[in-house]
Amino acid sequence: MPSRPYKDLVIYGCFVLNRLVAGIGIELYQDGLESKLDRLLPGQPGMSKEEVKREIKSNHFMTDRVIEALEKGGHVTIEQFEGRYRIRITREGVLHIRRYNEFYRRSTRSRSATTIDSRKPRSGCAIESAVGVRGLSRALFSWTPTEVGPRRPR
Repeated sequence: MPSRPYKDLVIYGCFVLNRLVAGIGIELYQDGLESKLDRLLPGQPGMSKEEVKREIKSNHFMTDRVIEALEKGGHVTIEQFEGRYRIRITREGVLHIRRYNEFYRRSTRSRSATTIDSRKPRSGCAIESAVGVRGLSRALFSWTPTEVGPRRPR
């Protein structure tokens, strides 16, 4: 068993937590959020298991794994009533997703500063180390040739 969690579980969990925060209608980066959570969290609508499944666009097995991982981490609570599930975010979940979003924002900001000049071909190893393999493939597959100079009429 690997010591790190499965990457998709972490990403899918963040999708679910962001959706739960959006359902409450709060701004994650407001001042004094921690003191306001005690009033906001008890009245939250939460999500059903089917809504989680649609949010992560996955099958039943993966949905169960994501929900279990979030519950195990203390990020959500699960209520089961007559065979129906209601998933609600916890205080720890709100603070976790705020830290994760801030980390993601910083990492994408630093990646956007490292651009690939698509007009000059370079060796792959330096580019991959700068932007990562996925960033490289995204840049290469989205590249379109640009014309140099004025366009000639046909």
